[in-house]
Amino acid sequence: VDLGRFREALSFYGQARTASLKRGLTREAGWVAGSEAVLLAQLGRHHEALALLETYRPDPEEASAETKSYFAGQQGWVLLDAMRAGAVPTDYGRPRRLLEAALAGDAGKEWEADTLRDAALAALLEGDLVAAQAYVARGRKARDVESYAGRLDLIEGRLALANGAVNLAKTLFLAAEEKARARFGPRGGDDAWRALLWLGRSHLAAGDEDAALTALRAAATDLEWTGSNTLLRHSRASFFADRRQLVDTTVKVLLDSGRPSEALEVADQARARTLRGLQSQARLGGLEAAELEEWLQLMGRVRKTRDALEQAEARTDLMAGKAAETHRARLATRRVARRHAVDRAAAYLDQVAPASPPPGLSGAKIATYLAPDEAFLALRRQGAGWIAFYVADDRTLAEPINQLAELPWQTQLMSKKHVYIVTGGHPDGFSLQRYLAGPKGAGPTVSFLPFAGLLTTLTSRTRAAGVTPLIVADPALNLPHARQEGRALKKTRSHARLLVGADATRAAVVKGLHDAPWVHFSGHGVLAESDPWAAHLVLADGQRLDVNDILALHLPGSVVVLNGCETGPDTVLLRDDLVGLPEAFLAAGARAVVATKIEIPDAAAQRFTTLFFAAQGHLRPALALRRARE
Repeated sequence: VDLGRFREALSFYGQARTASLKRGLTREAGWVAGSEAVLLAQLGRHHEALALLETYRPDPEEASAETKSYFAGQQGWVLLDAMRAGAVPTDYGRPRRLLEAALAGDAGKEWEADTLRDAALAALLEGDLVAAQAYVARGRKARDVESYAGRLDLIEGRLALANGAVNLAKTLFLAAEEKARARFGPRGGDDAWRALLWLGRSHLAAGDEDAALTALRAAATDLEWTGSNTLLRHSRASFFADRRQLVDTTVKVLLDSGRPSEALEVADQARARTLRGLQSQARLGGLEAAELEEWLQLMGRVRKTRDALEQAEARTDLMAGKAAETHRARLATRRVARRHAVDRAAAYLDQVAPASPPPGLSGAKIATYLAPDEAFLALRRQGAGWIAFYVADDRTLAEPINQLAELPWQTQLMSKKHVYIVTGGHPDGFSLQRYLAGPKGAGPTVSFLPFAGLLTTLTSRTRAAGVTPLIVADPALNLPHARQEGRALKKTRSHARLLVGADATRAAVVKGLHDAPWVHFSGHGVLAESDPWAAHLVLADGQRLDVNDILALHLPGSVVVLNGCETGPDTVLLRDDLVGLPEAFLAAGARAVVATKIEIPDAAAQRFTTLFFAAQGHLRPALALRRARE
């Protein structure tokens, strides 16, 4: 988990469960399943997490009170998080009852204040403000309250805001922020930016937009730091959902105050953060053996300082008088030590594997990268609806939309030569290409971007300096048309390197990618809705090239054609919180990526390849794509 290698972590959990069951250790297998379910939820795989917990649910007649309490707590947390993420229907009474059951046993009392905070949140979301306040009051008396007092302030502030007590809410949010910084350092971790988010909302409730924006921008600064260090500490299931709350609130304030250019920048920065987080994981995979050893030693220090702090915090309720004062001073020292250990690990990673993904762009900045005959269009989910941003001719406009067929500025867009589009995960986003097509090939060519910030590099990316194109055809040896397609393309491009079937190993493909001005892949692409990070290209002998592998590559200026089923579907990959195969290739430096959004019949894929490369697709991909589609 510390290395961001979550699939391997899940594999170890599975092995631990299997080994426990073989030895007849049913209870231990269940405890492993509880930890595994939490990690699955942290990765957004809530359905799998809940199914695993259901499979290992302890027998109410035979299980110990401790085991039942532990499982109730795990299931309550996972279910609450799944509901907050929209993965399951909302019925906040269910996780609330489970958390209550956890509190009734010893396992729940080990993290009493935090469990009561979760129960209060469930009650608040359920609309039971009285019960939520009662949970907070109980949390104030819990033995571990010192560690979680700020989080209880945050819940109580939300209760005050819901009851119309705006000034009290502001006071509580400021207290939560202060405690977060005292505990986690100047940036305050997750707790500080969440407090600032709700402080901004309380300013909005009071009608003070300027104060709201100040708080929200401060929250964004803290979030940037937290996101860059999340890998070092944990990966929370609610991280992306909470981040979206901050972005949605800030975008709304800016749009309401007539500042669409700044609103677009805030929305675009959120996408850039996602890419930066994924590149951090990929950087770890590229470390040399000595560098990885140094990293692991630094992470060992992080764990030691964390464990020492947790042990010290557990003794807090045993202290009184002068001993308590001395203990609090030691706690502060241990918190500083942990923060320094985390900072040293982060600084080392930046030193040995620097990453600098492009930033988000404002509408005004986007305009500087557009030619006079080009335009930019971005869609973004905002609340229950959608917002469209339009940039062209030094103007930035924003309008709510209901249907893409009724898109504002369609006439202006069709008059342009080329349009860049960010679909923002809209379920019909790629159909914009059809709506902008005129009769007999009229209308602009179209390029889709994961976020606008890539314009800063795309416009400066020259054609790749490599001299040997790469053709990968039917690595799994079950697509005869793909094999024919690759061999036919090789005949017209004799200088290209062709890897067919068993030759298309991961090592051979990675080596070929580094020296390829253009790449053509004809085979299977795989995307599992339940695990989008596992999207990959299928290679020989069951090997694969996945998102993290691609992010670790260096492909300056290459044109990449992914002519396989499910290499770029928009149902998942273009959401704000996810990155798929096309975005990964762009992040690795590719100049353009052509990918499929649905399963393609072999014969049609082969015909497309012939037409695409006949139209010089490796040099002018957007124009060749349109001609091939025609």
